[in-house]
Amino acid sequence: NISEYPIINDFLYDYYLETLIDSEESFVPAWYAGNGNIIINRHYKVAKNLDLYIAHEIAHSATETLNLPDWLSEGIAEYSAYRYFGVQFKLEESIKHKDILNWNSFNSSYGDNIRGYSHSAHIVKKFVDSYGDDKLRELIIALYGKINFKDSIEVKNQKILEVIQKVTNNPTLTIEEVIYPKD
Repeated sequence: NISEYPIINDFLYDYYLETLIDSEESFVPAWYAGNGNIIINRHYKVAKNLDLYIAHEIAHSATETLNLPDWLSEGIAEYSAYRYFGVQFKLEESIKHKDILNWNSFNSSYGDNIRGYSHSAHIVKKFVDSYGDDKLRELIIALYGKINFKDSIEVKNQKILEVIQKVTNNPTLTIEEVIYPKD
């Protein structure tokens, strides 16, 4: 019964399929399994920030067909969840991910993932601070159908840069300026 989880009912729509599992082996409270399936680890049902995790996973549903690299997929999900709950976050120099363009959260250490998620959220926040929420929405829509699942990470990043340049009307913007924005 999902109703025992605070606020989750405010998020979940009829097309989301919630699955509760017991997994003390997993340190992840929730994850998005695709096609509207959100897995909630029952082991974390009392976690005070479980709703933040659920919001993050629901944000993934909005971008799941875009085949985004982790830095943008996780950045949009983290930023969206933080924004929904009004959580303030600040990127510290020490948590910048050294190779965010090639970050793969499935093959990374816990520390790399923490840095990756934080840095990704910072990238999206800086994009919104510079161009506005409407441009983030426009970017997501413009990316639809642009990236192939089989594209290399370099090709994905190049396609994303081209769309960002078009959406922001800034053809001289570089991927480095997007990934490592000035504070």
